[in-house]
Amino acid sequence: MRSIWSINDIQKKDKREPLPEHISAAVIGGGMAGILCAWFLMESGVDTVVLEAGTVGSGQTEGTTAKITSQHGLIYSRLTETMGAEAAARYAQASQAAIDQYERIVDSVGIQCGFKRLPSYLYTECGDGMKKLEQVSVQELQEIREAMYKKRRSAYQESMMEALRK
Repeated sequence: MRSIWSINDIQKKDKREPLPEHISAAVIGGGMAGILCAWFLMESGVDTVVLEAGTVGSGQTEGTTAKITSQHGLIYSRLTETMGAEAAARYAQASQAAIDQYERIVDSVGIQCGFKRLPSYLYTECGDGMKKLEQVSVQELQEIREAMYKKRRSAYQESMMEALRK
């Protein structure tokens, strides 16, 4: 099965035009994350260009189902174990803020892409994977949740936007 990102094959250009001199920022990569970064820069009034080696939506994004999620496998368990609950919470907050921003853009521009907020689940088909899932304890998840909500989400988003303006 082919990715939705590669259904319409776009011809790769061998020769590219030189960048205009007025460009202030370049975003490397035209996947979902790169496009979101470029959007923020342009919203802030920065003349921006996206540089993509292949085609927009290729690379990491091409191998996805276009699902935007803050559930990245067992990352929270690993982060809590190696860096603490506060670091895991910061990662979760950043991931959630990105989802919020995608939704804001979709709504404000009127993009008809079927954006929906849905639950996310982890599953495994092998016994070894089950042991790993069981290691993600309820207490650990509670610690992350509490750390996430220490700061109000609006304050976090404002600080993210302020950092982009600099």
